[in-house]
Amino acid sequence: MTELYGKRLIGQTGMRYAATRALIVAGAGVVLSQLFPVAWWIILIVIILAMASARFAHGYPLYVALAAAALLYARARTLPVPEPGLYQQNRSRGVVVEEPLTRINPRLVVKLAQPWWGKVFVWLRDSSNTPRYGDLVELRNEVRPFSFPRNPGLVDYNIVLSRRGFVGQTNVRKSQITVLSHGHGKIWMRLLIVPCRRYVFRTINRFLPRKEGALLTGLLLGNKQGLPRSVQAAFADSGVMHVLAVSGLHVGIVIGMIWLLLSLIWVRGWWRFGLIAFAVIMYVGLTGARPASFRAMVMGLAALLSIPTQRRVTPVASLSVAGLFLLAMNPQALFEAGFQLSFVATLAILLIVPPISRKLHSVHVSQWLRKNALLALAVSGTAFLGIAPLLLHYFYRVAMLSPFSSLLIVPLVGLAIPLGFLVVVVNLVSGFVAAIFAESLRLVLSVILWLTQFLGGMDWTVLEPGKLCWPWICCIYGLFFLALNWRRGWARTGLRLGLAVSLNILVWRAAFTRPQTNAVFLDPGRGDAVFLGDSLGRTVLIDAGINRKRVLRDFLRSRGIHRIDIAVVTHPDIDHYGGLLDLDNRFHIDKLLISTTQGRHAYQRMLDRFRKDRTEFVIAGKGTEIQGLGFGLRFIWPEGKTRFLYRKGLVSTNNMSLVAFAEYAGFEMLFTGDLDDPNLIQDQDVRADLLKSPHHGSRKGNRQLLYDCVQPRYVVVMGRYPTPAGLEQRLIGYGNHYINTRQEGAWILRFRNNEPVACPYLASRFGR
Repeated sequence: MTELYGKRLIGQTGMRYAATRALIVAGAGVVLSQLFPVAWWIILIVIILAMASARFAHGYPLYVALAAAALLYARARTLPVPEPGLYQQNRSRGVVVEEPLTRINPRLVVKLAQPWWGKVFVWLRDSSNTPRYGDLVELRNEVRPFSFPRNPGLVDYNIVLSRRGFVGQTNVRKSQITVLSHGHGKIWMRLLIVPCRRYVFRTINRFLPRKEGALLTGLLLGNKQGLPRSVQAAFADSGVMHVLAVSGLHVGIVIGMIWLLLSLIWVRGWWRFGLIAFAVIMYVGLTGARPASFRAMVMGLAALLSIPTQRRVTPVASLSVAGLFLLAMNPQALFEAGFQLSFVATLAILLIVPPISRKLHSVHVSQWLRKNALLALAVSGTAFLGIAPLLLHYFYRVAMLSPFSSLLIVPLVGLAIPLGFLVVVVNLVSGFVAAIFAESLRLVLSVILWLTQFLGGMDWTVLEPGKLCWPWICCIYGLFFLALNWRRGWARTGLRLGLAVSLNILVWRAAFTRPQTNAVFLDPGRGDAVFLGDSLGRTVLIDAGINRKRVLRDFLRSRGIHRIDIAVVTHPDIDHYGGLLDLDNRFHIDKLLISTTQGRHAYQRMLDRFRKDRTEFVIAGKGTEIQGLGFGLRFIWPEGKTRFLYRKGLVSTNNMSLVAFAEYAGFEMLFTGDLDDPNLIQDQDVRADLLKSPHHGSRKGNRQLLYDCVQPRYVVVMGRYPTPAGLEQRLIGYGNHYINTRQEGAWILRFRNNEPVACPYLASRFGR
């Protein structure tokens, strides 16, 4: 690797980087399979022509043939759409391929048997006798398709799980699941991997408290299910979330431990390689063979193989071979965030750290400081810089403290992992001795938890500029590639030109483009959430959806929005204000309009959070008007008398909902919250261009009288599909547009030249 600074990947003759070129070309073919629906016979013709002309064009058409073959292979491996009949059955059979890893929300993964296909999440409600891996089970409950929220700019987990082969989920009680037989599944998983995994979990639960045990499970096996969300957030905010994903650090520690053990008993040569290979393969199998751990396994075994064979192995080549193996097993893995982050971070380290290491030798400091501080900082810093564009794309944020946090936490992780394995192995011989080691391990894990939460509490170190789109990501990595080849004239010219063009685009784009005025009807899963923004960047939020889905928080992060001019909470039901509980101290609301200060504990907690933030509170009602924010707000309900009756318990919470008009350029939208009695507002002029259906399409709130009075061109239902009022059938032929965000995903109404233009989720999902 020490020659990488002067000799780069692409363009070098010979076979040294053949695997790298093959990976790039194959990856391009997989990407093209998702973009262009070309017939298979056309692809086959391209492959034949490329192979025939390779002899006359110095072999370059072989790259075209490889890309076309990868395209054809990825198309063949694309999973078909599940049969609709699957979701109409009350009985289905399948083999358990994944057992519950924790007792909290126990979950099975069942691979369906013929005539159906695909995997299903099975949530166990009250089952005391949990089925095990390889059991053939019968499920007596319907399988439901996934219905994760779908919003512009955010990850669509319906697509993510579909690419992984999942077709739905179901909940079963003890009486609804029956084990028909045992002994199915892969024999090596059933007899080796799964029993070892059970033993590891039993040992951890025996010797460690719940939080420390969950952390060790994450460090050893990459499983984060048992970790509290607050702890996971602390790891993310401190920039060390990578230690909870089994990768090169973990596999390297395992290889080092076994190497040391075998050296002590004088095992050398091929025997050492074989034993270490078996142990590493077992470990990667225990972790689920995720892309990061599989990549680390291939690279680690390639490095070990160079010792008995006395042949040099190029790390970049072994990284490329690992990528080719993964694409061969599952081409859809290319689109997984874990795959991309793992490979880009490793590639950045391999390309940048060697020249930095050579430069450090000229620095006059002690060898210990150079190796354990400066070089370690270089490794963590280059990995961070390499994946920063992808972090902004997938998570909309980067923790600037990450390289320095790694300096403190990674050494502790390097101590915790061997201690964890030591406890697991020693417990086979003596539980008493294992308990002694477990106490030392508990102390190390406690320090990791404390240090992570301390570093994660530094909010100012986290940047959230918004989502970075793919064209800019490709531009950044292109400039990075040119910078690596700076010694070559074409690279210097290309870098200068690329920087000039990129900076000009940034400057002129900021000067001539402004945010569009739009109304985004989000899909929060449950509840209502509508975001209004005008061309001057002024923002209005009407309701916030349910908490725990993180939809509102991630939507605002993806757009780089941390300040909201006005937020309206129509009434104190958690599916209308819960999303505000997800907003941390980085978010500020200037003015909060509410219908009442009375409500349950969670509502009071929300109010207290914004009181501490010095948010201005307004008890809104009939006659309240807000102007000067692009969208004008005019409230027509509730009246003062209604508020008095509510305090006496004579009016329901739903009928205390704020009812308001939002107007822009003469286009009026009527927001009704969860109003159950439309008679309360029928004596007012409620005609509007758009009606947000009251109470998620309920029967009481959606009487025909309301629609006759409003006469809307658009009707938007949020939080429920199908609707109890049967709006899907009632509004056919009524002369308006019916939109249900639970069925269609988020819906955007953009105003171009003051004219509204509807933009559904499927048309907007690739934009910001």
